[in-house]
Amino acid sequence: MPFNHPVSRETSVIVSAAAVALWLVSYALVLILTRRRVLKPGPATEDLRSESPAVVALLVNQWQPAPDLAEATILDLGARRFVEFRLTGERTAVHIGPEYPTGLNAYEQVVFDRLSGAVVGGVIPTGKLNFADLSRLALQEAKDAGLSQLRFDQRTLIWLASGALAAAVAVGGSIFWATGNGSAIVAGFLVLLALGGLIAAGQRAQHSAAGLEAAQHWLGVRAFMRSHASFAEQPATTIDRWERYLAYGSALGVTHGATLEIGGDERDLRWSSQAGGWRRVRVDYPRGWDRYGRSVPDLLRQAGMRLVGGVALVLFWRVPPLLITTIGLLLGAYLVLRALYLLVRTVLDLAMTQTVTGEVLWREPWRPSRFSPKQELYVWRVPRVHYLAVDDGKSERLTAWALPMPSSIAPGSKVRLKAHPWSRRIDDINLIE
Repeated sequence: MPFNHPVSRETSVIVSAAAVALWLVSYALVLILTRRRVLKPGPATEDLRSESPAVVALLVNQWQPAPDLAEATILDLGARRFVEFRLTGERTAVHIGPEYPTGLNAYEQVVFDRLSGAVVGGVIPTGKLNFADLSRLALQEAKDAGLSQLRFDQRTLIWLASGALAAAVAVGGSIFWATGNGSAIVAGFLVLLALGGLIAAGQRAQHSAAGLEAAQHWLGVRAFMRSHASFAEQPATTIDRWERYLAYGSALGVTHGATLEIGGDERDLRWSSQAGGWRRVRVDYPRGWDRYGRSVPDLLRQAGMRLVGGVALVLFWRVPPLLITTIGLLLGAYLVLRALYLLVRTVLDLAMTQTVTGEVLWREPWRPSRFSPKQELYVWRVPRVHYLAVDDGKSERLTAWALPMPSSIAPGSKVRLKAHPWSRRIDDINLIE
């Protein structure tokens, strides 16, 4: 007996798109309502609270793990006499201290165990140790202290998950009613999987009310430390004089001298003196293959290719069964929307040239393994550009620019550049000193 189709295929596509779009709108609203608060420093103060240096580093850096967690903890272990810093020639060596460690939290204990297990000839090679996998312990410490919470609480998760399930049922059910094909269940499952992935991607740690209060206090401590210019250059060997202040200075991105001695300068966390005193700046390196470092003609070419392909799919893609047709139509609609987005953003980017003056913190090739003499033959060729991180002294976080032209500019140089803020492509750059 032939299946009686209660709805047409066109209606099925409309119902599927509407259900997913409605969920995406609600998800976007949840993201806006639960976005991270901007941290504002409290009054400058020298008073230290009870939080460990590792937790302080997380508090003031929006819960992003970084090498300063371990560096600050090592300095704190030195302040408590569990490790020692000795000047050997022109370098500072780290040794196990005379005191047996007691009263350590989970993160500090594991850091100490890793240090003591790496001793070679009585010296700890701190520059060769990796502590990135331990940040979860510091995050758990902050959570146990009531300083952090998840972005989506249980009620929000139930709301988002229920909506995702309803959207998946709407997609699978409408396709089944239009075709009678049991593969509609697969379509519903894929939708549920995709929406569930978005929920997981949006979940993250952020400040609780107590965490915001603590972060504001510690930013006030950072302001106090930065008001004393000589403090930034204090070496680790002065730990007996400064005690735990050096450790907290490292956690707050202030103690340039001591931190460099035991850790170093990381690619994603660079030291800068652009703002008049030493501070640590976090550098983001874009990986967007369809816009980063691309010229205006290249961006317009991509927009045109997407537009042509998307329109062709929307107008001519009619391949049974309905599931394949639906996928083709949705892909076509996405390509058209993406093309229009690229076109609008490229025009705006062209009109919004930005001038930046600052210090070069880092330079390196972007995707060097993808560079090729025959690259211009590729439809989706990778632009030949270098990451160029330039600090203008206005923010604790910056995004690397794309340097397309050959240049001798190196870290430490002072430059003035003109670039497009969206594609990050530099049009002109000049050395100042």
